Amino acid sequence: MATCLLLGVDGTACFPVFMGSCACLMPACSIEFIKTHRYDVPHTIGNALGGCIGVFIAWKLITNLPMFWLINLICVVLLWTAYTLIHAANKDKKAGIA
Repeated sequence: MATCLLLGVDGTACFPVFMGSCACLMPACSIEFIKTHRYDVPHTIGNALGGCIGVFIAWKLITNLPMFWLINLICVVLLWTAYTLIHAANKDKKAGIA
């Protein structure tokens, strides 16, 4: 979604693109994990149920949120995720793991 927003696409139009690309990407990427049984079934079920509840809560909250705040929220989440991934990679590099 952030990529679409940076390309100048309207936020209300890029959300279905974001969700559709994720919905098409997940089954294709998970085939190898399912074949080799490298996933935890209870956690998968918990994530699926929690995701359904989370979508309903987000629908109730996000539909009333102005687009300006939604875009800023997405940017904050994106920057926080980037920070935590870079921090974890640097920690692993210092420990000699990576």
